[in-house]
Amino acid sequence: ISSLCDATGIGHSGLLRSGASNLRSDRVVPRSLSVTPTAVKQDILCDTVAQWQFTIVDTAVCGSTANLVMRGPEASMFTITPSSVNLTGGTPQVVTVTFRGTLVGTFIDTLEIRPTNRCGLPNQQIRMELNRITETGVNRRGVLFDTLWVGCVDKTQIDSTIIVCNTSDQLGRPRPLTIRNTFTNEPKGFAVVGVTYPIVIQPGQCTTLVIRSFVRDTTADYRDTLRLVTDDQCQKTPVTIALTGRTQEVISIRNTSGSRRIDTMRFEAVCPGLLSNPQNYTWQNLTLSDIVIDTIIVPKDFTHYRIRFPFTLLPKTGYPFNSVRFLPRQPGIVFDSIIIKTRIQGCNIERKI
Repeated sequence: ISSLCDATGIGHSGLLRSGASNLRSDRVVPRSLSVTPTAVKQDILCDTVAQWQFTIVDTAVCGSTANLVMRGPEASMFTITPSSVNLTGGTPQVVTVTFRGTLVGTFIDTLEIRPTNRCGLPNQQIRMELNRITETGVNRRGVLFDTLWVGCVDKTQIDSTIIVCNTSDQLGRPRPLTIRNTFTNEPKGFAVVGVTYPIVIQPGQCTTLVIRSFVRDTTADYRDTLRLVTDDQCQKTPVTIALTGRTQEVISIRNTSGSRRIDTMRFEAVCPGLLSNPQNYTWQNLTLSDIVIDTIIVPKDFTHYRIRFPFTLLPKTGYPFNSVRFLPRQPGIVFDSIIIKTRIQGCNIERKI
C-alpha cells in the first residue's frame, strides 16, 4: 500500500490545478480556397444557351473537396460540370456553368462552392447577374396586385401595367416587332384589357399593356402567367410574366358547426302566411380589424333574427347563430337574397345569402 502525497494540504480535498488556463483565440484562419472570376455580370444577346468557366484552387497543404450548387429563382436553368471537385493543394480545377433558358430581362443567381472538410471553409459565393436581351424588352418580370375584398361593390377589379419595348436595335438588327396576342391560364382571374391585336412596335419604341386582376369569391392567393406571343426572332416561346393577386373575404357565413360555407339556403314548401322551419348560420370576421354591420336587408318573403345595429364583429371571435325563416305571401317559388352590409378600408361590402 502506497500513500499518495497530499498536495492540497487539506486532506486530499479539492481539485489539483497547475495554474494553466484557456483563452479564446482571436486568430483568423486564412481562406485557402480561391475562385476566379469572383463575379459575373453579362448581357446574353439573343442566345438561349450561355457558358462560363470558373477556376478553383485550394492553396492549403491538406487540400479539400467541394460540392457546387446554384442558388436563386432560376437555379433549375443552370447545370454545373462537374458538380463536385477534389482539390489537391495548389492544383487548379476548372468548372463549367451552363445556362439554358428563355427568360427576358435581368436575373441574379449565385454559384455556391461548399467545401466538405474544414480545410476549404468557409463557403464561397459567386454572384451571377445576367441580362438576356431579345427583340422584346419588358420592364418587369412579375406583377403583384393589391388585395381585393370579396363583396366590395366599389372595387371589383384592380389594374396594373407593363411596358413592352422593341429592343431589336440593341442587337444590331433593328426591325418592327409585332405582338400577335396575349393570354393567361385563367382569363376570368387576370386579363389584358383595352387592346386590339396585332400591335406593331417600331425599333426603340414601347407600348403599355394594362393587366387587370378580378376579385374572386374566396380568400386565397392567386397566381397565373401572362404570355406575350410575338414574332421575336430570338424568342421561339412566348415571353412570360408572373402574375400574383390576393382576394380576402370580410365576412364568413357558415353552418352552426362551422364545417360548411353557406351561400344558399333552401327551405321546405310551406303555405302562404306560415313560417318554415328555421335555417341557422354563424358569421365571423375574417379580417384583422373590427368591422361594423350597419344593415341587413331581408326580403319580404323571409324573416331574420333581429339584430341591434350597429353590430360590431371582432376578429377571431365566435358568435351565437342567427336564424332565417321562409314566410311566403303567395304560392310559388321564391328566389331572393339576404344582404349583409359593412365597410372596410373605404370599401362597401355586401355579403349575400
